[in-house]
Amino acid sequence: MRYFVGVGSRARSLRCYLVGSVLLAIVLLYGACSPAEPVIPIYADPSIPIEVEQGRSFIIALADDPMNGLMWEAEYDVGVLQLLSDELVYPEDRDCTRCSWGYYQFTFEAVSEGKSVVVCTYRRPGFPADTDEVRTFSVIVAR
Repeated sequence: MRYFVGVGSRARSLRCYLVGSVLLAIVLLYGACSPAEPVIPIYADPSIPIEVEQGRSFIIALADDPMNGLMWEAEYDVGVLQLLSDELVYPEDRDCTRCSWGYYQFTFEAVSEGKSVVVCTYRRPGFPADTDEVRTFSVIVAR
């Protein structure tokens, strides 16, 4: 038995291929042109000044082990910065189920132009301040 494919079915097949290719190209271009999620910069070194534009956010991340009874607290100028969140974050690649270390993250938004400092204190609540670890971050907010 011989099968004969007519010109009409070949044209339909070519048309479907072209339409599919055009739709795929549109989807890929739309994905490439869509706005990306804004990246929030993370700072951990207090010797590096934090420079941020007004209305933008940034994170201060500090190593933390909640099992030792110490906790990070932040003091900052509420006229320049707004605290959006503070949370303990564990790294995804942590391979020890008995380990408790992670990073304490303070997420701030720069609300007005100016200079400020964020003073982060690692302390045991209710104990004298002479055992505290303090890290001071300089923040410069520009328009």
